[in-house]
Order: sequence, then C-alpha cells, then structure tokens
Amino acid sequence: MTYFLKKSFSFLVFSFLFSTLYAQMTFEKGTWKEVLAKAQKENKPVFVDFYAVWCGPCKFMTKDVFTNPEVADYYNANFLAYKVDAEKEEQELVASAKIDAYPSLFYYSPQGQLITKNIGALDAKGFKKFGEGVLGNMKALDELPALKAQYDKNPNNNELMTKYLNLLVQAQKYEEAEPLAKKYLAQLPDADLSKELAWKLIKQFVKTTESREYKYMIANQKVFFEKYGEDFQRYLLGLVNEKLNDAVQTKNAKSLTDAKNIYYAAISMMDASKPREYYETELDLHYFKATQQWSDYYAVATKWIDKYNSDNFQELFEKAMTIAENSTEAVEVEKAKTWVEKLLTINQDALSYVGYAVVWEKLGNKEEAKKNAKIAAEKNQDEQLKAFIDAMLERLGK
Repeated sequence: MTYFLKKSFSFLVFSFLFSTLYAQMTFEKGTWKEVLAKAQKENKPVFVDFYAVWCGPCKFMTKDVFTNPEVADYYNANFLAYKVDAEKEEQELVASAKIDAYPSLFYYSPQGQLITKNIGALDAKGFKKFGEGVLGNMKALDELPALKAQYDKNPNNNELMTKYLNLLVQAQKYEEAEPLAKKYLAQLPDADLSKELAWKLIKQFVKTTESREYKYMIANQKVFFEKYGEDFQRYLLGLVNEKLNDAVQTKNAKSLTDAKNIYYAAISMMDASKPREYYETELDLHYFKATQQWSDYYAVATKWIDKYNSDNFQELFEKAMTIAENSTEAVEVEKAKTWVEKLLTINQDALSYVGYAVVWEKLGNKEEAKKNAKIAAEKNQDEQLKAFIDAMLERLGK
C-alpha cells in the first residue's frame, strides 16, 4: 500500500511538471496566407501576436502567459495562433493593422477580417477572458440577423429588446445599439441601473455628467465599485480624460470642473489619504501646461511642490524643467533653480546636474551652466542623456 502511494505520488508530481513544462500555445509556421488557408479549412479564428524582439511586455507574455496551461488549452482548442515580428515580418499585414505599439494582440476571422484587438500585455487570466469574449462576439454576430428580425416585428416586447440589445453590445455593434440603449435605460427604474446590462450600456454610451444615469452612479458609487471594481474606476478615469481634453480644446471651465469632480470620485474610492485639493491641483497642472498658460502653471506648480511634493525627486525635476523651458519671468526660473538645488540634496546624479545646468543657462549664466553640464557628463552613463549633454556643451562652448 505504501509502495503504491509513493508511486502514485511520484506519478502525479511528474504529470504536473510535464504539464507545466510542455503546456504552451501552439504557434503556426509559414506565411500569413498559409495560416488563413488553414483557418478557413478548420473554421477557426486566428490570434496574431504582433511583437518586437526588444519589447519587455512581449517577452512577459511569451514566458508567462502563452505557457500558462489554462491559456494554452483554451487557445489551442479554439484559435490558430500566429506570431509576427512586426519590425521584420509580414509587412503588408503589419501596415494594414497599423501597428505602432507592442504587444498588439489581434484577432481575425477565418477569412482574415479583423474581429477585435487589444493593445498592450495581458496577464494569463485577462488574456483567456479576452479570447472568450472574441468567441462570444463571433457567436453574437451569427445570431444577430434572426434576433433582429424578431425584434423588428415586436419592438415593444421588452424581453426581445433586452436580448437584442445584449447581443448588439456583445457583437460590438455600438452604432446600432446606441439609440436602443438610450430607450432601454430611460425606462429602467433607478434601482436597476446597477444591473449588469445597464452597466454595460452606461460605460459605453453615457458620457455626460448631466444624465440621470451618471448622477445615480455617482450617488451610489460604492455599490458600483463593489460590483464592477476596476472596470468602474476605468470608466470614470476615461470620462476624466474626455472632460479634460474638452476643457483644453475649448477653454471650457465647466469641463475642467467636471473633470475634477469625476477624478476625485474615481481616486477617492481607492485612496482617501489625500485631500480633494491635491487631485484638483494635479488636473490644474495638466490643464495649464496643455493650454500654455505659464504664469498660472507656475502659481499652481509652486503650490503643488511646496505643499505636497517638496521631497519628490520626479516632481521637483519635471516642474523645474517645464518652467525653465517655458517661462519668460526670471523670478519663476529662480524658483525652479531652488527646486533643482533641492534635487541635489536628494541625489547628486547626472540628471540633477543636467537640471542645474539648464536653469543656469536660462538665467544667462553660461559659466555655471557649463560647469554643471561637465559634472553631469562625468557622472552620466546613459546614451540618450549623453547626447543632450554633448549638445548643451557644444552650445555653451567647450
């Protein structure tokens, strides 16, 4: 009995190690044309990993995601997978996909039509879930015509409308879904706005802070956060970007205020340790920088540094360089110089001395600028920074 158990245990350990070592996604060899021919023969969609050899997140996916047993089993059963070094291979496909970031994870139908894509790395759980969504999307596309015909005959049937709307969203037919979504949400009681379909519609179609749905969501943000977590927070942060961009483009004070309100609502769910003013000041900095209102930027940056970031190396450097580059007021550049001097008490590295050289040059003191640029050159080990320092010394006269 003991011998049997030992043998069984050894077998289980070996089986586990074997599955861990050898379970991995199978990637097709050959050309894109050959892969599509096989996809059509097997009636499988194609997953394409557009990568670059130098890309860290691409290496993470190759090492930790494509070798995950659950991921491998799922993708091998449901997709053909194909890797493309986007800087060398299949340049026609790369051009049509407009690849400009890595990794780019694309999903194609067996006929080569793009179904959907994800830009950036995913962990194993997220990657498998994304693949499941792709198959759901394809199934929804197949079922849509019949359900649309049923709904068109019975547009007042709420059950049919719900099914049809759900399928439209699943198939990512957002343009067709939008008018129906507005109708659906308008007839829902407030208490049902946190249900799953309503949430899908809100995050896709509700973009105004004046809407009933948005006001209810913010009044009940704890409920939404508990149910939808980071997805809810991402939705709010997306609205922040939209409002902030609108404020920058139109100089609309209301859009900036809306952005601040949404930003605080999103961040405070995760971190309530900082006051509201901290987050409002952060957005003011983005706004005044984007609109090139440098005197206002200087005033806000001074408060931001003095009150919240007096020992933060990154903030001291970034704000000092922004003012040195853009301000025309000597008193403001002098303030930036005090921030760089604070940097030098934190870290006397090449970057700090480059910052000191920059502000001295802006103040018109070429000798001090040259002296600090030379110190930066002696301390530096970064090629990109070396090019900047060399250009500066050339400009100042070696």
